[in-house]
Amino acid sequence: NKTILFSNPIDNFYFNVLDMYDISKIALGTITSIHLYNANLNLPHVNSIEIDGEPLCVHFLSSTSLIHSSSNNDIIMTDLNKIKSYPFMTNHRPFLAMDSNLSVIFCGDDNGIIESIDIRTNRNTQRKISILYSHERNNEICKIRYSKSNNCIISGGNDNRANLFDLRKNSIRFTMKHKAAVKGIAVNKDESKCATGGGTYDKKIKLW
Repeated sequence: NKTILFSNPIDNFYFNVLDMYDISKIALGTITSIHLYNANLNLPHVNSIEIDGEPLCVHFLSSTSLIHSSSNNDIIMTDLNKIKSYPFMTNHRPFLAMDSNLSVIFCGDDNGIIESIDIRTNRNTQRKISILYSHERNNEICKIRYSKSNNCIISGGNDNRANLFDLRKNSIRFTMKHKAAVKGIAVNKDESKCATGGGTYDKKIKLW
């Protein structure tokens, strides 16, 4: 076990500011920066990426690419080889949760909308943004998971629902209801089962 202390920890309600690609690449957003941690080293080692605005979500696209959304409604990409950041998309809306496959980022915003952003195009103006579906009552999206083998998205919202969205049929296949916001989503190794966790009023984990 290793312990590392970070300065200026952020009070992120859904805690989507922590992500891990492998043991050598762990990212944590704080109030003023994003810390990159390499747990392979005997002594804790941290690279810091200074950012504008507080991070809302941090996500590894690959072993060499990190993306985060900010309170400024920006999406920023960082080249981890050069530790250099540049705008990926600006002035869109606050994205609170993210996941991705090799070519698309799946984002959930503060208005209950799930969108896809094509990352194969290089220019901001050429990137294809598509609205996939919405949660009920325009509530915040708490968590998103992409399932490759099922070609679907699982999203948890503040509407107390977890939706399974089929990307092939472009429709919601299944909805799991909780009694509080669905803040936790986990998929098993062969992606045949999913666990969803409800918030304080619910206090249940459901398997489906």
